[in-house]
Amino acid sequence: MMKTEMEKNMEEIFDLPETKPMVEVIDESRVTPMPKATIDQDDVMDDYHYARENLKNIIDSAQQSIDDLSSIASTSESPRAYEVLSDLMKTIVNANKDLLELQRKVKQLKDDGEKPSNVTNALFVGSTAELQKLIKDN
Repeated sequence: MMKTEMEKNMEEIFDLPETKPMVEVIDESRVTPMPKATIDQDDVMDDYHYARENLKNIIDSAQQSIDDLSSIASTSESPRAYEVLSDLMKTIVNANKDLLELQRKVKQLKDDGEKPSNVTNALFVGSTAELQKLIKDN
């Protein structure tokens, strides 16, 4: 096996003695393939409930903060206080959108698992004259 340019440069830079090429050092028996990830419906639902609760808690705490910031902004009449209040309101709107998006994605995951297993299509093979005759007979 030949050494790569990088290996040669590293030996030169660090003044290393002659070493084996990296390809020879790596033992393939140590390399284990990653197990294939499977989607478990229970895990999906657990994650969904966890994320949903987190989003709801964030929205609830932000609602309380809005009340506090609103009174601070009206009392101080500070433009910065109103700006922070506005940003917090945008954050709540985005969190609500995230909550709805989460529900849509979980519904989509559930629907993917419930695809029809058997689809039957009626197919006529023949000429149009034969099809017209078949329709007239019925």
